[in-house]
Amino acid sequence: MRVLTATSELLYLLEAVEGIAAQFRTGVRKVSLHQGFAPAMLSVELRTSIDNTPLTTDEWLGPNGRMVQLAYLGWIAAVDGAWEKYRTNPPYEKSSTELRRGQQADRFGDLHKIRNDLLKNAGIAQDKNCGKCAFLKWFEPGERIHLSVDHVLEFLFHLGGCLRNHTSADGTRSVDWCLRKKPETVPRIIANRVSIEPLPEDRGTGFALLISILFADGIVWAVEVRRAHRREELAAEAEALRAAPVDRFGAVIHPRIGRMNVPETYSGAWEALQRGEVPFDPGSPWIKFA
Repeated sequence: MRVLTATSELLYLLEAVEGIAAQFRTGVRKVSLHQGFAPAMLSVELRTSIDNTPLTTDEWLGPNGRMVQLAYLGWIAAVDGAWEKYRTNPPYEKSSTELRRGQQADRFGDLHKIRNDLLKNAGIAQDKNCGKCAFLKWFEPGERIHLSVDHVLEFLFHLGGCLRNHTSADGTRSVDWCLRKKPETVPRIIANRVSIEPLPEDRGTGFALLISILFADGIVWAVEVRRAHRREELAAEAEALRAAPVDRFGAVIHPRIGRMNVPETYSGAWEALQRGEVPFDPGSPWIKFA
C-alpha cells in the first residue's frame, strides 16, 4: 500500500509542477522565477542556486528539471524503503525469494540499485548498480539518470501480480485518476506483459494466454490470444511471445497470428474503461480509472 501512496503523492507533485511551469510560460503569474523571496517567513532570501547562477524555467521545472527529478528521487526512496522494511521483517527476513506468489523481488532489487546510483553516485549509472539490473534495464553505465512517468508506470505495471495477492475480494487497491479526453492519435506502448491467467467464472473454465499492454497515457488493457483447458498447453506459445519482436507502436508481434490492431485495441480499451470495466488480466489494475 505504501508503494501506491508514494505514487499518488508523486503524480500529485508532478501535476503541481506542470501547473507552475504553465503559469510562467503564459505570463499569467507575474512573479519572476528568478526573483528572490523569503520562504517560510524566514529573514533570508532564497537564490535560484547555491552559487547564485540563474537557472532557466526548464532547468527548474522541465521534465529533467531539479524539482521534477527531486520528486522522482523521493518516490524511489519511499518505495525502496517500504520494500526493505517488508523484506527484512519476519516472516520474510532474508528470504525475499520465498515470498508469496507475485512478490516480484527482482523488480524491487533493480529499483534499489537505481536508488543507490541516484543517492551515492551523483545520479550517474554505475556498472555495479544500474549495470547489474536484471529487469529494469533503463540506464547504461555512465549515463545520467533522468526518471520519467514512463519508468513509474512500467514499474507498477510489472508488479500487477504483486497487487493481486494483496487485493481483498471487495475491491482493488490502486492509484485513482480520471480519464481525460481521448487523444487523436494512439499513444505509444511503454511495455507488454505475457501471462497465463485462469479464466474468470463468467468467461468459462480453463486458462487464457494474455498480452497485457501499458500505453503511455496510463491506460492498461489485456488482449486474449488463446484459451486452453490446462496451463501447460499455453506455456510454449507464451515463451515465444515473450521473445517476439514489437511493431512501430511497441506491441508484440505474434509469431503465427501476426500484428495486433493497436488503434482498435486502444479505442476499445478507452471506451471500456470509461464504462467502468476493468482489464481481463486480473494483475493489470495497479492503475484503476475512476
